[in-house]
Amino acid sequence: MKTLFIEAKYKEKIELDNNMIDKLPKNIGLIATVQFTSQLKDIKKQLEKQDRKVFIGKGMQKYEGQIMGCDYSAAEKIKNNVDCFLYIGSGQFHPLGLRTDKKIFS
Repeated sequence: MKTLFIEAKYKEKIELDNNMIDKLPKNIGLIATVQFTSQLKDIKKQLEKQDRKVFIGKGMQKYEGQIMGCDYSAAEKIKNNVDCFLYIGSGQFHPLGLRTDKKIFS
């Protein structure tokens, strides 16, 4: 059976609230579902302006920072460098499977 995957990208600009950023630890790992991966570099810049160090891993998926409910390799690549993960996506399904002792913000 042939399968066709069609990516649906979120087109609005994501602006993080400075009060929320203030609550995040110093070293942050960014992860996202495919809809939001194109926004990660801009989100990284926002966080770095607030004196955070940001890591985006590249795993087995097509994009840097991309996770799925069954693949967390992007997060696994950077887990030793971060104090927490910031998940950009909708719902809680995708970050639930990330086995880590790090806090996951969304």
